Amino acid sequence: MGKLKNAMQTYPGMLMYVGDRKIDISGFMARYCKINSGIRTKRFAKENRNIVAGRTVFLGDSITMLMKPERDFPEIPAYNRGIDSETTWEIGARLKESVYDLKPSRVVFLAGTNDLFRAQHTPDQIIRDYAKVLDDIVAFDPTIEVFCESVYPLRNSVRYNNEGLNGPVRELNEKIRALCAERGFTYIDVWSHLVDGKGEFKKELTLDGTHPNKKGYKVVSSVVTPYLDGTVVE
Repeated sequence: MGKLKNAMQTYPGMLMYVGDRKIDISGFMARYCKINSGIRTKRFAKENRNIVAGRTVFLGDSITMLMKPERDFPEIPAYNRGIDSETTWEIGARLKESVYDLKPSRVVFLAGTNDLFRAQHTPDQIIRDYAKVLDDIVAFDPTIEVFCESVYPLRNSVRYNNEGLNGPVRELNEKIRALCAERGFTYIDVWSHLVDGKGEFKKELTLDGTHPNKKGYKVVSSVVTPYLDGTVVE
């Protein structure tokens, strides 16, 4: 197979293979994301009528959505505000329902995978959207503590064609680390705990090459929890 032309010079994540046919489903995914995000954001708005202020908010895409706070962070009172398939700027469009209305003390942010995979954005493009999301949160309430998880490694699978994206993931993580240092946010290096010797998501820790499995989320929790309960030693 030859390369297709796009920003990352890799096969777009939005190609579905049916036999020898390659079907571009990027248009379908854009419509799906718009409808799905609208439905889930309305659901968040209803849930927000009975919130407890001062909790932690986990903000992100499907990797966050599939995380279970009661299982993975049982000692951390938290709200999960992950929506599948969203890019960073799409997450930023729903901050009222996902962050502001919850009046949190902390936000744990994880985003960027779909920007690379679905939108084919470069790390330079992504970090601009990423910074905007965090700056908007701080502008709303400067007392909110911001924690940024590194983007997780990827692994090729039957479901996801992640070939060639781990290089951009590493580049994006360095930009996120630098942004955190510049803005005074806390950077959490989860990536190094999930990656194997070839620079890919460890096979035993991933469900499908993109999302952690139950064991993978346990590893994530072991890395993130010390930052939230104040026991981290760096």
